[in-house]
Amino acid sequence: MQFGVHIPVIVGDDVPTLADFVRYGVSAERLGYSAIATSDHVVARGPWVDGPTILAAIAGATSTIKLATAILLPALRHPATVAQTFGTLDRLTDNRVILGVSAGVLRDEFDLMDVPWEERWQRLDESIEVLRRFWSEDEPHFRGRFYHIDGAGPKPRPERGGPPIWIGSWGSPRGLDRVARLGDGWIASGFNITPERFSSAWESLAERRAALGKDPKSFDNALASIFFYITSDPSAAKRVARDILGPALNRDPDQLLSLALMGNAEECASRLAGFRDAGVQRAWLWPATDAEAQIQRFAEEVIPLLG
Repeated sequence: MQFGVHIPVIVGDDVPTLADFVRYGVSAERLGYSAIATSDHVVARGPWVDGPTILAAIAGATSTIKLATAILLPALRHPATVAQTFGTLDRLTDNRVILGVSAGVLRDEFDLMDVPWEERWQRLDESIEVLRRFWSEDEPHFRGRFYHIDGAGPKPRPERGGPPIWIGSWGSPRGLDRVARLGDGWIASGFNITPERFSSAWESLAERRAALGKDPKSFDNALASIFFYITSDPSAAKRVARDILGPALNRDPDQLLSLALMGNAEECASRLAGFRDAGVQRAWLWPATDAEAQIQRFAEEVIPLLG
């Protein structure tokens, strides 16, 4: 299992500087994490800084760490904008981008952007096809329900035909159909799936890809948004769940204590071992607070316990 970290884009009244975020990314690379990921919201339940902006800044200060979106919402943007931004980032960073996409879960931002909520999945499907056209064809053409291309597209194109597109899904049958049909990989949600459900969905994905004539072995996965806080003090874990994660995610704190990694290093390693044994290839961790100190503690205390 490889480990990556999320950019802590959920902020309070004291918004970090860009230099703070870049230092965090540099620390993640120095500590040996394989990827740094960002989520994407135009509006959220609280202050939420723009992840793609920070990801690009971190890209310029690092050299090996993968740059992932978990998750980007293409339905809120025109595919040409997504193609230009992430195609450029991929080319300028020597193919380090993983473009994780899905449809979104917050209706308010779709209302704000004047995008019909009921169309988000159909727009996602079209967006994926249009992105691949932009990245692979000199004069792309496409006529869909939502998007039309008549030979023009952003240039220069990425050198490898574009970043791999991994699709986020909580594991529903319809979602897994989409992942198998359109994705280069699957991103599961760290606080919406168990090891048992992941294992079942991963086996189902292999079967679905085989039925489509696709090699089930040439497929990637990641478990994203694994909120964590390493502490030997149970009261501290409860306080973080109650005062920080609960309000930010609009989730019951007691539920978060059972879903997130909240506790000492041995407890966190034991829970992650269950996901590793279920087939998770990459775990992308999100520090609930004290971000730099927490990713260092995880690297030093938890990863060695997982071999």
